[in-house]
Amino acid sequence: LGSASEYDKVSAEVQMRSIQPAVISARNAINLAMLQLKVLMGVTSDVTFRVDDKLENYEDILLSELMTVEDCSLENNTSMRQLALNETMLNQTLRIQKASFLPTLSLVGSYAVQSLYNDDLRLRNHDWGKSSSLVLSLSMPIFRASNFTKLKSTKLQISQLALNREYTQRQLDMQVRSYLDNMSASAEQISTNKEAVAQAEKGYEIAQKRYEIGGGTILELNNSEISVTSAKLTYSQSIYDYLAAKADLDKVLGNDDLINKYGK
Repeated sequence: LGSASEYDKVSAEVQMRSIQPAVISARNAINLAMLQLKVLMGVTSDVTFRVDDKLENYEDILLSELMTVEDCSLENNTSMRQLALNETMLNQTLRIQKASFLPTLSLVGSYAVQSLYNDDLRLRNHDWGKSSSLVLSLSMPIFRASNFTKLKSTKLQISQLALNREYTQRQLDMQVRSYLDNMSASAEQISTNKEAVAQAEKGYEIAQKRYEIGGGTILELNNSEISVTSAKLTYSQSIYDYLAAKADLDKVLGNDDLINKYGK
């Protein structure tokens, strides 16, 4: 119609073809995420899901639940609980090994009734002999080399476990701080990116009006539309980053009340 130059048309086609690989990659990522969800839910691949939610719905929830290091406890962490159980088991083993050095006092009693050489098959006519015994014995362990070796080995395992527990706690504390920093950074980006979306939409409206009155080109309009899409993608990505960091933090802390928090 002569309302746009061939240069604008070619530029728009180049932009479209340059973005197409990213679109294909995003579509494949969505399909892969859906397949992973079906695997976790234990359903077949032919089941169809309909997503009735979007990341923007979590913005108010995320900004209202910012956490600090003081709010985080490793009490329910699976690794720390496993180390605590191993420590309890080793302490019980050490007590048993120490008990092998103690003297043992035992009391054994027995009572027997027997009858021999009776031709009469009737039991009441037999001559029965009764006997009883009571034995009190005291055992004093003098020297057992194997017990000393086992005792020393168990003490070394307890010391090693204490070092592993301290190292594991430091690693987990570092992960908790890292996830909290990521959550804090994502929370700051959410508000900034939301303003960027509003500005990009306003710019698109201006470019659309300019194009309608002939004061702008189709290339300018396409660029403004791409800016809106990119701003929305960045905004959604910041919410996703927050949710991903929060999920990793909940995994480290051993939290399992996500359903009560998000209602999903």
